[in-house]
Amino acid sequence: VLDKKYAAQGLAVLGFPCNQFGKQEPGGADEIAQTCHIDYGVSFPMFEKVDVNGAGTYPVFRFLKDELPGVLGGSSGTSLNS
Repeated sequence: VLDKKYAAQGLAVLGFPCNQFGKQEPGGADEIAQTCHIDYGVSFPMFEKVDVNGAGTYPVFRFLKDELPGVLGGSSGTSLNS
């Protein structure tokens, strides 16, 4: 919904599947992308499954957590920190 609603204003939504939250995405990248596109109508790009916490944190999420700690660091109620 966000991707379609705000695309004209320049918003780009990117999907980074992660299995670190309730084990919701245990499959491989192709299976996850197919489920998202077919079952949920996702039209934005889906990338490989990544970790957003721990030693293997994907670099973009490490950057976001370092640069936006109030948004992604836990104090706002939305947390990617373990």
